[in-house]
Amino acid sequence: RAVGETGGVLTKAVPLLVQGSVQYPEFTLQDDGTFESRVVDTGRHLMRVVTAQKDGPFLFSELIDVSTAQPGEDGILEVVLKPGTRLTGRLDDSVPRPVAEGYVQLMVVEGHNHTLVTTEDRFQTDAWAWEDVAAVQPDGTFTFESVPSGGLAQIHVSGDGYMSQNPPPEELAAIIRAHAGGDATTLQGLKENIVDRPMYPQLVAIDQPVADVTVKCRATASCDLRILDSAGNPVEGARVSLGPNGIFINGDLFVLGVNSHVKADDLRYRFSALPEFAVDDGENGQPIRSVTTQKQFEWAQRSFFSVKSDADGRVKIRNLPGDMRASFKVTAAGFVMPNSLVSSNFGRRTGSIDVTTGETVEATIYLDREQPVKDRAIQLVDYKGIPLSDATITLTEMRVGAKDWQMWSSQRFGSPQSVTTDDNGRVVLSVPSQVGYKTIERLRVAVNYRTARVSASPTPLFVPNSQNQEHRNWLYGAIVEMPLEPDGGVIAAIRNPDTRRSADAVYGKLPEILNGPNSE
Repeated sequence: RAVGETGGVLTKAVPLLVQGSVQYPEFTLQDDGTFESRVVDTGRHLMRVVTAQKDGPFLFSELIDVSTAQPGEDGILEVVLKPGTRLTGRLDDSVPRPVAEGYVQLMVVEGHNHTLVTTEDRFQTDAWAWEDVAAVQPDGTFTFESVPSGGLAQIHVSGDGYMSQNPPPEELAAIIRAHAGGDATTLQGLKENIVDRPMYPQLVAIDQPVADVTVKCRATASCDLRILDSAGNPVEGARVSLGPNGIFINGDLFVLGVNSHVKADDLRYRFSALPEFAVDDGENGQPIRSVTTQKQFEWAQRSFFSVKSDADGRVKIRNLPGDMRASFKVTAAGFVMPNSLVSSNFGRRTGSIDVTTGETVEATIYLDREQPVKDRAIQLVDYKGIPLSDATITLTEMRVGAKDWQMWSSQRFGSPQSVTTDDNGRVVLSVPSQVGYKTIERLRVAVNYRTARVSASPTPLFVPNSQNQEHRNWLYGAIVEMPLEPDGGVIAAIRNPDTRRSADAVYGKLPEILNGPNSE
């Protein structure tokens, strides 16, 4: 049973176990005003009960270990909810006033007795957690009216042109040892978990009714990009996305301004369902956002998360953490990022750029035209049907319609397709399947091949024919036409009757080629 300090029953409270959700509560309100959970994992034994108020701060219970908590004589565990710590802060004087826009992300992570563990896994899965967001005021101050008391608040500040500094790990370790059960292993654990991250939090002790902090800040980084097509023309409306992410100590990863579910927002909405919420339901994967959280999201969208190029192809990316290599993605209708920029980031087409604190770097990105392709397997054999390895097959032309042959352009189609046959005489070409909106029907390829040499002499190996005449078994730029869709055909090197010239190449079904007029 949840009650206030005056003893009134709080029926809109939400009991939150470790890993619990405000949106999808595990406890059901009973007719007598008590809450009962469904069956839950016994390892999730830490709990706080929380509620919003119509006019007033959040109320929190103490941190409860339900495995040892003793219910009353009626079998009900009664918990008293009180306001948490009022946390106020200001940005240091390095940030010019008035502050145009800025936001503070807060997370509380606490284990038994409000400990903050740093030596185990990166995420303290057996810890209770809380998230909230506050806006920075024009005078550089911010306020969280009520956060759960007893341990440490982790905060990160970001805004137009500035963000909070990453404190030295030694400073964080000293705070954890003083207020959250840290020990001699704390510093090493911090270094393993946060030191390579571009952003991590400052810590504030919240074991008193009021806490105050001055946030040390640093300048952010910027980049100006220009998005062009392969011919150097501006691409308007290309969307550039960066997701600079940081980490809370043994808590969540965070991307600036992109909050999926903030428990404080969820609780406010669940209590009041007021129209101040920018998104008023959680359907279709849409998070519930308060006005503050929605404004932060829009700030992130126009700063770095989803910025569109103008008519000149220019994009201004702002408010990034500096001195890092930032990954980015460019999407534009009809275009893809070039292979030279593509990383192996889970198969996504991404690039990266080095950004510097307090500076604006510049880069020009040339996009390739989006080109549907399909794999076309080809086999090359000699005049006896024996596979020819180490031959080169190059795609040169593609036909659309009845007779329109499209010749290869690296600006239009990317790097020329040129592949060497394997021991079975096979190659697979990645072939454009359309040009514009027209389907490619036939291909022309160039075949180059020389037999193995028996000495350093440049003279190719001669192969005698059935009349004891010598024929050169080599191909030089032999052009072969074939359908795009496989039909069981192969490319065969056919001896040229003129012994001074290279062999010919034909495409067709192998039995027909071997038994045809050139079979001798």
